[in-house]
Amino acid sequence: TLLEWNMQDPPDEFEMNRNNVIYSYQRNRNPFVDDPNFANLIWGGAAASTVMIGNISQDPVFPVAGDPVNIQTTITSTMGSITEAILFYGLSWNNLDQQVIMDNNGDIFSAEIPGYGEDQTVHFLVQASDGSGAASSPQYNYYVPKVFNGTLTSIYDIQGQSISSPLAGQTVSTSGVVTRNFGGGYFIQDGYGDWNGLYIYDPGRNPNTGDSLVLTGLIEEYYGLTEMKNISDFYFISADHDLPDPKHIATGEAGEALEGVLINVSNATCTDANYQANYFMWTVNDGSGNLLIHNTPLLEYEPEEGQSYDITGPLNYDFDEWKIEIRFVDDVKDGSDLIPPEVD
Repeated sequence: TLLEWNMQDPPDEFEMNRNNVIYSYQRNRNPFVDDPNFANLIWGGAAASTVMIGNISQDPVFPVAGDPVNIQTTITSTMGSITEAILFYGLSWNNLDQQVIMDNNGDIFSAEIPGYGEDQTVHFLVQASDGSGAASSPQYNYYVPKVFNGTLTSIYDIQGQSISSPLAGQTVSTSGVVTRNFGGGYFIQDGYGDWNGLYIYDPGRNPNTGDSLVLTGLIEEYYGLTEMKNISDFYFISADHDLPDPKHIATGEAGEALEGVLINVSNATCTDANYQANYFMWTVNDGSGNLLIHNTPLLEYEPEEGQSYDITGPLNYDFDEWKIEIRFVDDVKDGSDLIPPEVD
């Protein structure tokens, strides 16, 4: 019954997109979404195809409007040689209405998808045969970003060097580098230090840490947190940017100027490790005042009361509390990880 259901209900666009989004986080795919025939091959006694398609890549990885995209893959056959390889592509996951015969150099096959206009998602897959059997690759896609032609407002001006943004209630465009995506939203920063961080409430979007973005949205004061929401335009500029250096502060210095900014505290002693009873937050103090550390869905750290820590992350404000949102394993270093000061 499960095998029948597997063939009658193949993966739809939502499931394929979810698989691609998960891959962007984990670099790990669900093979049964990529190829539901695997179920029959493993449990249904189906014969394996004589054709194998793998190592699919695209160049450029982040195309701009008008850029042709070269698709390359390795195709082999247990029967000896591939008789035909075709690249199918189009603007809908269920209507790949264009195709091109792939050229090859040995087992390496390639073909070019012509350039598309901005704000288009291009879907593609590869099919190949050897005269005896045939195979199809998973379906992939890439996005051709829009080009921004408007006026940018800096994060510094959005923050306005005041408790409330002077632009609250207005729709503006700004730019920055993603310092971390937490699922329902993400932080961006433009430069080092005070007044240069901003929280973006944008559930469903999936930018990566280090992505450079231009965003258009509504500025709002959400219970004291300056944020951008109702994102009407999202422009991906480029990937893998270095993050701004975190600003080192004392635990008692967290405040409005550092809202959304990458910060660092050091030699801060854990005074309350019971995060299970405090909405996943624990407390540190370096002698200047308490500061909350938030165990996020990305990292749950087990602190030890009385232990000193060096902690890095974006500073957030909600429920009238300042807190560091931890992102990576390296964001928290305990006393055993810290380099002792030099002795004169």
